[in-house]
Amino acid sequence: MYDLLEFDPEPTDVHTPVSEVLELKRGVCQDFTHLFLALARLSKIPCRYVSGYLNQGLNLTGTAVMHAWAEAYLPGFGWQGFDPTNNLLADSNYNKAANGTDYGDCSPLKGVLKTNGGQETKYHVKVHPQAPTQILQPSFMQQSMQQ
Repeated sequence: MYDLLEFDPEPTDVHTPVSEVLELKRGVCQDFTHLFLALARLSKIPCRYVSGYLNQGLNLTGTAVMHAWAEAYLPGFGWQGFDPTNNLLADSNYNKAANGTDYGDCSPLKGVLKTNGGQETKYHVKVHPQAPTQILQPSFMQQSMQQ
């Protein structure tokens, strides 16, 4: 996906089908992720859509707003995150907010607004890494590790 598509927020929206994204050869993180999911599902690989936030100090595409990536289930390993927009495996710099079948399950805002006037929603999130915490081992594990 990374080599196939160009990141461009203009031509697509949350309802753009994968076939149109392939035609345009451009889109945003949700488009990259939906394409990844379509290919994984065609290959019978269990996978899910993930939305969340990235560490903003890494200069990755998608750090300024909510980001999308995929998780695939790998037998013997478990769920592994794949970020097709940045061509990376998800790690501790990826902070999951939700996962589901597609964007519709994970949209950042859901609800109904009834108004006579205009409406605009803005949000801002800052993600900062924390120092790793020490993992405490139960006493029986500490004893077996010393032997």
